[in-house]
Amino acid sequence: MFVWTTDEALCVTSARGKGLDALGVDVASLAGQPLDQMLRPTSSDADVTGWHRRALGGEIVTFRFEQGARVFEGVLRCLRTPGLPT
Repeated sequence: MFVWTTDEALCVTSARGKGLDALGVDVASLAGQPLDQMLRPTSSDADVTGWHRRALGGEIVTFRFEQGARVFEGVLRCLRTPGLPT
């Protein structure tokens, strides 16, 4: 399991969780990196960028994709802080 946040440009702002180890990701180097540096699905129907853009638009998005031999499932939603931009 892991949790991440992005900015409006879909650059990673934070990421936490043991599931990141399965991705072979160096968490310390993720901040400011494009989302596709962390999530690189091997399933052809995965639209990681599209899913995140829909979530930024206010939609709650469920997803499923394969990355290598692993399957990831989750829910995306936009978290807003009052008084700050999305």
